[in-house]
Amino acid sequence: MDPSVNASHDYSFKDNSGTRICEQHEEIAELYDLQDSLEQYTRKNSMETHGVPENTYTSTEELSLKLAAAVEVSVDPKDIEISRKL
Repeated sequence: MDPSVNASHDYSFKDNSGTRICEQHEEIAELYDLQDSLEQYTRKNSMETHGVPENTYTSTEELSLKLAAAVEVSVDPKDIEISRKL
């Protein structure tokens, strides 16, 4: 085999690999952005509370309703998809 032919072929392969790696890096970055957007979307209706003594409510749903009433926001119990203590 002629070494110059193999070197040329290997060089071509490296160029293709570099292009594929670059494309994969771009795709990974795009996937991270999409994941971040999805996480932000799923949190858009979320509420997290801190510093409320546990003896002031009997359920996390009750806490959510009391807090909403305190800031004069109308919230119906059916509006709460899920509530839980973390």
